[in-house]
Amino acid sequence: MTPSQRFAITSNAMRAWQSDVYATSGRPVSFSMPPSCPGDGHRAVCIGPPSVAGVRHRIAEHGIHRSRDRSSTMRIGILGTGSMAATLGGAWARAGHQVLVGGRDRAAAAAAAGVVGAAGHGGLADAAAYGDVVLAAVPADAAPELTKHLAETLAGRTVIDCTNPVAPTDEGLMLTTGGMSSVARRMADAAPGAHVVKAFNLCHESIWTLPRPEFEDAALAVPYCADDAGAREQVAALITSMGCTPLPCGGLARAAYLEATAAFAIGAWWSGAQARFAFPTPGQAGV
Repeated sequence: MTPSQRFAITSNAMRAWQSDVYATSGRPVSFSMPPSCPGDGHRAVCIGPPSVAGVRHRIAEHGIHRSRDRSSTMRIGILGTGSMAATLGGAWARAGHQVLVGGRDRAAAAAAAGVVGAAGHGGLADAAAYGDVVLAAVPADAAPELTKHLAETLAGRTVIDCTNPVAPTDEGLMLTTGGMSSVARRMADAAPGAHVVKAFNLCHESIWTLPRPEFEDAALAVPYCADDAGAREQVAALITSMGCTPLPCGGLARAAYLEATAAFAIGAWWSGAQARFAFPTPGQAGV
């Protein structure tokens, strides 16, 4: 598949995604789509705008302001400087949490921190050591190795994996893991002392720029998988602080299902379909 073909398919996908969001929330959401997505020096499949400039525009467009509720403040280190780092970091900062953005490129980390409204910025090791919660917002193929490199620092911390190991093929979007394992499991194996949680991988990053993600008068549900009880509680509290609903989906063994769900949904968008139509509730059938 050539870059131009991939760009055309992805642009159609984003139009379908935009229609999905508008249909369920009543709010139009804008996007821009470049032909490629850089990510900390690694190749990655990206959907949507990769730049912090695009994130800044969407945050301003929605009139988002920082929350003043500091009653349950968490310290969160973010590994990465791309769009997921900026949008999730921004959502957490608005919820009253203290965020530090870390990257290989400190200038990029500083730029992302400015968009996020972060408490600070630095290198990857600085972000890993910053708080009790760490977000790995780097390309999926780089996440396990990065976790291994920072294993000693990450020991005892909750590490959130928001990646999707997907790649376009002639048969459609496929998992690069083969579906028998997950990036989250590989990260946990690479850093046995860390408490890895799979979460925040099912939504396009623009969703996290919404003040309170709600669709059809219901708060957005955020699925997550984790083995450690303390990590589950932390992530559930983090999700709740964003105005969303925690959706526990079992242990880390089930993280592969979240990644497969993302591959299905993104593949549907790439084909121009709306994934939400595949999941009507029994109540909609009068059951």
